[in-house]
Amino acid sequence: EPLAIAADGAGWRLTGVITNVTEAGALRYRLAKLTPKDRIRAWIPHVVLNMLASSPAPVTTVVADDRVVRFDALADAASILERLVQGYVAGLVSPPPLLEQSSFAYADSIARSTQGPEAARGKALDDARSAFSGVPARKIRGDVDDASVRIVFRDDPLLEGDTEPFERTALDLWGPLLQATQKVSRKDLLA
Repeated sequence: EPLAIAADGAGWRLTGVITNVTEAGALRYRLAKLTPKDRIRAWIPHVVLNMLASSPAPVTTVVADDRVVRFDALADAASILERLVQGYVAGLVSPPPLLEQSSFAYADSIARSTQGPEAARGKALDDARSAFSGVPARKIRGDVDDASVRIVFRDDPLLEGDTEPFERTALDLWGPLLQATQKVSRKDLLA
C-alpha cells in the first residue's frame, strides 16, 4: 500500500507517495549491482519517511545483486531534507559540482578512512578522480563517459584546481547517507 507523504520546509512543500512500505520499513530492490544512483533513489524517500509521524518503521532496506544495505532511523531528517532541497534548488540555477560516481567515491573514502584529515582528503580526491575517469580496460564507466558531464564541465574541470566546492557538496549529499548505512547479510535479511 503506497504511503501518502507531505513535508514542508522553508519556502517549499513536498508531496507524493512512497511505495513498498511495510511494517518493517521501506524496501527497494535492484536486479543488478548497487550504484550510487540506486542509493540516492532510496535515500530521499527514506529521509521523508523519517519525518512522518505515521511512518510504520523508519528504516529502508535496499537489496541488490551484490549487496544489501539498510538505512537506519534518522534523528535529523528535517535538516537533511532541507539541505537536499536547497541543493536541488541551487542545481536549477547552475550545475552543481557533483557527479554520481566521483562524489560518492570521495565521500565513501572519507567515511571509511582511518588516516589523518589531510591524508584522507588526498586519498579521497584520488578515488574521486579514478571514479570520474573510470577504467576503460575493465569496462568500468566513469562520470566522464556521460556526454552531458563532458559538455557541462569542459571549460571548468571539476577535480582540478579548487576542489573545495566539489568536496563540500559531495559530503553534504553523501555524508548523512553513509552515516546511516549498515551492511546487511542476506542471511539476516531472510531471518
